[in-house]
Amino acid sequence: MKQGKYIQFLGTGGGDYHAPGSVNEAAYKDDPKYMEALRLGGKNIRSSASLFIAPDIIVDFGEGARARLQEYGIPERAVRHLLITHGHYDHFFPAAIFPFAAALDHPLRVYGNTMIRDAIAFAQTYRWDNTRKRHILNSRPVTNLRVKTVVLEKPFRLSSLRVTPVLAAHFINRQMDKEYTILEQQALNYIIERDGKTLFYGLDCSYTLPKTLEFMARYRFDIMILDASYCDLAVDPTGTGHHNYAMLAEDLAEYRGANMIKPETILVYSHLSTSTMVPEHEVAAERLAKQGITLAYDGLTLNF
Repeated sequence: MKQGKYIQFLGTGGGDYHAPGSVNEAAYKDDPKYMEALRLGGKNIRSSASLFIAPDIIVDFGEGARARLQEYGIPERAVRHLLITHGHYDHFFPAAIFPFAAALDHPLRVYGNTMIRDAIAFAQTYRWDNTRKRHILNSRPVTNLRVKTVVLEKPFRLSSLRVTPVLAAHFINRQMDKEYTILEQQALNYIIERDGKTLFYGLDCSYTLPKTLEFMARYRFDIMILDASYCDLAVDPTGTGHHNYAMLAEDLAEYRGANMIKPETILVYSHLSTSTMVPEHEVAAERLAKQGITLAYDGLTLNF
C-alpha cells in the first residue's frame, strides 16, 4: 500500500467486467471482444468499477473488489468506509460485501441511497435457498455493518473528506413517445473534497441533469472521473444511462462553459465496456492523451 493521499482505481470496467469466477464469465464467453480483451491482457482486463481513496475509503464494491485490494497491497483492515453510487450489481454486491465486513475487526460503514439501506437490511434478514427456490431467514447475518442514508446535495463528513451526493442521469425508465419517465432508483455521483482539492466521481451517468449541472457549477474541479462506457460506439441516448465519447464532449463543453474545469484539471475516462471497447487500451489511451484526457485502467493511481 502506498503512503500519502491518493486515489487508486481498483476496477475500471462496465457491467461486462472481468473477474475470475465472476457472474460474467459464462455470460460473455461467446463475446469476441470480451475474449479478445482477455487474450490481450494487461490494461485491457477490467474489473468492476471501484475506487480506493487512501487511507480508508472505497467507492463501490463489486464481486472482484476484495481481490483487487489484495493485488494492490491494500490491507483489508485499512478499509473503514464504503461509498456506494447505486444498486446495480457491478457497483453494489452484498454477497461480496458481507464476507468482507465479517473479516474486519471494526464496523464497516456503508453510505448510499435508500435502496442500498433497504437491500442490506433485506440481505441481513433473508437468504435465497436454491433448493427450495424461495427466501428463508438468514440465520447468520453480518452485524458489523453500519448504514447511513445520504441525501442529495447535502454534504457530510467521511473520514478526512467532505462528500456531497448529486443525482446522476442513470437508472431511469423512459418511453419518450409517451412522455413516460420513472426514476427507478437514485443513482449518485459524488463531489469529494479534501485539503482544498475537489474530485468529481461521475460514473454511470448519461448527459448531466440540468439541476445537477447548476449545483456542480459552484465548484472548480481538480479531478473529474467520467463515464465513457461506450467509447466510439454510436448509441441512442434515450436508451442508455451511460456516455460515449461524443456525448462526453458535449458535457465537457457545458462544464467548461460553467467554468468548472481549470487548465490543470485532470480528466479521466472510466467505466469502459469491454465488449464495445475498440481499439485496445494502449491505442485508445494515446488518442485520448492528445486531447488532454487520461484513459483509466485497473491500478491507476493519482494524487488527491
